[in-house]
Amino acid sequence: MRIPSWLGAAGVLHSEAVYIGADRFHHHTTLLAFRRRTIHIPQRTPHRHRYSQVILMSAFTVKDVARPLTTDIDPGSRYDVREADGIIFSSVTAAQDALKSSPPSGFSDFERDQLINVIGGFSQAHRSIRMLLGGSQGPWAVDALAIARLQLETLYNLCFLLQSPENIRLFMKASWKKKYTRFLLERAETIHLPRFADFTERTGPEMLENLRTACFVTEEERRTINDDELGAPFGPTAQRVEIPPFPTPAKVIKRLPDGAQRDLLKRLYFEYQFLCSFAHGDPEVSLFRAISDTRSVARHLMPPEKIQDFYQRQVLEPPIAYSALSSLQAATEIAALYAGDIELMVKVSQGWTMLLKYHQLAAPMWEIRSQALIPLLSQTSPIANSGIP
Repeated sequence: MRIPSWLGAAGVLHSEAVYIGADRFHHHTTLLAFRRRTIHIPQRTPHRHRYSQVILMSAFTVKDVARPLTTDIDPGSRYDVREADGIIFSSVTAAQDALKSSPPSGFSDFERDQLINVIGGFSQAHRSIRMLLGGSQGPWAVDALAIARLQLETLYNLCFLLQSPENIRLFMKASWKKKYTRFLLERAETIHLPRFADFTERTGPEMLENLRTACFVTEEERRTINDDELGAPFGPTAQRVEIPPFPTPAKVIKRLPDGAQRDLLKRLYFEYQFLCSFAHGDPEVSLFRAISDTRSVARHLMPPEKIQDFYQRQVLEPPIAYSALSSLQAATEIAALYAGDIELMVKVSQGWTMLLKYHQLAAPMWEIRSQALIPLLSQTSPIANSGIP
C-alpha cells in the first residue's frame, strides 16, 4: 500500500469509522484503508485536491446491531391509519405539554421552547405524509418516504439536543450561519440590480442582525463567516471564532455517550440510510415511482395484484410506520425526563402497546431503549419476556 508522505505527517486518525480513499498519482492508484479509522486532512493542505474519491463507511455493521427476534407479529393483522395518527398527535402533544410545564434541568425557557418546536415538527410532517398518501394511487406518494426520513432524522436531532443546552445553541447558531451565508451570496449576485438594494442594504441586514443575537451568534463568529466567504479582513484585534456544523445522524451517534440511546440510534441508522435513497434520488426512487405510476411501461412487467401489493407494502405502509415509530420514540425520550407526568406516560405506553403488535421494527426499538424508560408497561409488554437478547 502506497501512502504519500504528506498524509502521514498531516493526517489525524480517529476511531469509530472506516475511511477508504482512492487517488491517482501519475497514473498510479493509491488505496488507503484503515479499519475503523477516519483521516482528517487539513483544509489548507496543498495536495488536498489530489483526492478524487472519498468514501466514509459506517463504523458499525449488521452484526454489531442485529437483535434476533423470538416473537413475531401477526403479518395478517391490520389497523386503521387513524390509530397511528392518534398515537402521533396525542404523544407529541403530551410531550409538548410536559415541556411547557417546566424546562428540563439545566435548560432555559428559551432553550425549552426550541425543544417544543422540534418535537412539534413530528405532527406537522406526519400530516404532510398523510396528504401525499391520500387519494388515488400515484408516483407522488413515493415522496412520503423522503418525509419519513425527515421524521427519523428529527429523532436524531432531538436526542442530541437533549444532551446539553450547548447543543441547542449550536443548533441555533448553525441555522443562522446558513441563512447569513445565503444572504451574502444573494447580495453578491444582485449587487448591480437596483430592485434588490433595499433588501441587501437595509432590511436584510437588520433582520439577520436581530436573528444573530437571538441565536447566540457573536460578532466574532459573524466576522469569521465574512472572512471565510468573502475574504473580508479582520483588522488588528479581532480573532477567528468558527461555528461548527450541526452534526448529521452518523456524527450524532459518535457524539452520544455509550448506552442504550446510542445503541438504538445505531440500529436505526440502517433505516435512515434506506430512507435517504428517497431524498437523494437514488435508483430506488425511480423504481418505486415507475411501479406506482399507472402510465408506466414497467407496470406491464408485473401482474396487477403484485403491483397493488407492492404499492401497499412498500409505498403506503412504511412512511406511516416510520413516522409513528420516530414520533413515539421522541415522546418517550421526553417522558424519560418527566417520569411524574402521568398523562405523557399513559400516551406513550398506549402507543408502544399498539406498535409492538403491528410493526416488526418496534420490537428492537423497545428492547434496546424504550423498555427501560417505561417500567410500568415493561411488565405487561407482549415481548417483555420474549427472550430477545
